[in-house]
Amino acid sequence: IISRPRAYGSFRAKAVRVYYFTGTMQEGAFIVRPQDAILWVRRSMARALNESLLPEGWIRRMHSYRQPAEYYGADLPSEVYLDEKHTSLEWLRFFRKYFPFETRKNLDAVLSGLRSVKSDYELALLSRSGQIHADVLMEEAPVFLKVGISEAELAIQLYLRMFYNLKPFY
Repeated sequence: IISRPRAYGSFRAKAVRVYYFTGTMQEGAFIVRPQDAILWVRRSMARALNESLLPEGWIRRMHSYRQPAEYYGADLPSEVYLDEKHTSLEWLRFFRKYFPFETRKNLDAVLSGLRSVKSDYELALLSRSGQIHADVLMEEAPVFLKVGISEAELAIQLYLRMFYNLKPFY
């Protein structure tokens, strides 16, 4: 993603964005450089290793941003690309304590562009999801949908049926 030698891309953002690129939802940071990409995990290292398809060496434990800063050493960037749409000022303050970069650039357009192109696997998931929704809404919903049903009961019934239809898929 990042082709400039002394620039890093860091996504510590919405879990969904981190999940999209790493296969696991973790508290921490996903730091991408031209030579590597490392998911720095604060809490559940075992879960990250179990869920992610990243090579084991690309997932590392951290207690604070001190560990990644020590790992990168003198090679700390002067320019950082961030998921600005989901980066809080609080997180940025924590990050800059150990990564005192001079400039930051917005990575949102790149991330959105990468997510907009779907793989065959993603297309299969979307197709299966659409089929489950169609089956539940067209075949099962008419059975329990009646005058006087509350919105909460309708939501519960729809959720349960969609969940039970999903089981054979995962």
